Amino acid sequence: MESNSWIPCEKDKMPKKPFGCLVTVWDCNPITGEEFENLYPEFVGWDGETWNDADGKPIPLEVIAWIPLPEPYKENEK
Repeated sequence: MESNSWIPCEKDKMPKKPFGCLVTVWDCNPITGEEFENLYPEFVGWDGETWNDADGKPIPLEVIAWIPLPEPYKENEK
């Protein structure tokens, strides 16, 4: 699946197969307790049921949107 915009986490919009992506999560300010949207700063994978970190453990925050990773950088072959 290719996309260049954020995709909300709705049942019919989840990744069709396992792969890595960037996610936006509900985060919480530890001092005020106020919740806010934040980009999760680590690799996240979707296994068809849950969002997991690079070690396969579920991430501790609620994912609200996702976007596929871009293609890796490739040096110009010219």
